[in-house]
Amino acid sequence: AAVSNTTVAVYRASGRGRWKAIGLIVAVAMVLAASALFVNGRLSAAADAVIGYVDVTRIIEGYLVPVLDEPLAQETSRLQAEFDQLALNLSELERQELFVQYQALLNLIKQEMIDQHLPNIDRAVAEVAAREQIGVVLEKQAVLYGGVDLTGFVLAFLADEER
Repeated sequence: AAVSNTTVAVYRASGRGRWKAIGLIVAVAMVLAASALFVNGRLSAAADAVIGYVDVTRIIEGYLVPVLDEPLAQETSRLQAEFDQLALNLSELERQELFVQYQALLNLIKQEMIDQHLPNIDRAVAEVAAREQIGVVLEKQAVLYGGVDLTGFVLAFLADEER
């Protein structure tokens, strides 16, 4: 009887433990199922989104280069004249060091000019995407297949803004 009481006590304890384990498994399964439905809902919504892309190289060539060509040429001429004046009485080594400094300055100025126009490009992409009902816009190189090319629309939008 002592063995059977011990066996019953172990059985009852393991029974309670088994129900807790089963309850835990059921709870985890429910959480996983709910998560799967949530994620699947989000993924199917993302799959329904239309993806567009822009060719950044064309935007640079079609918008940034023409817009920055004249101001950059003027700044380059100004810096060249400054450099020529300062370099007159310098040794070859000093002239090379000064050239490196002026080249770095010109690169900095060029980057600042580009940075001034990036918000225009971002705004154009966003407005064209909204108008064309595009949910996601990527750079052309990131798209292997499909998608809608928005580059021409973005360039047209930017051209209209410049007028």
